[in-house]
Amino acid sequence: MISLSTLLGGAACGLLYASTLIAINCLAIFSLYRKNDPRIRSVFQNHRPSRIIFSFIVLIKPSLALLGIAFTYLLSITGTGDTSGIFGNINLVYFLAILSIALLVQAAQSILFPLGKIYPLLNLVLFVSTYGVLLPVITY
Repeated sequence: MISLSTLLGGAACGLLYASTLIAINCLAIFSLYRKNDPRIRSVFQNHRPSRIIFSFIVLIKPSLALLGIAFTYLLSITGTGDTSGIFGNINLVYFLAILSIALLVQAAQSILFPLGKIYPLLNLVLFVSTYGVLLPVITY
């Protein structure tokens, strides 16, 4: 049985990831807008920027909080906290699952919306460090 504080830790990790992801995406969109990317120009000509950003925030924060809770359940399924893993109490199976999910998400995002090299790499590192390292440290 998972305690409420563990679930809240998973949701907090999801919200932390959502906040930094919003900042990264705003920087990426600003960079593309400054470079006169036709995709970004057409989006901002047809819609108000505040509507786009606020709808992104409203959708992403609860979704990633639920994802953090789901990863908390995945962590509890893959093993207990007393097993030694790669960074002390982080389970290797859980860490590899998070790494593979992150790579799949980044591959899909790079194909659908290429943003250069630094933003996908930064997002990948942020995803793995938040859900793969910070979540097990918080929950155990």
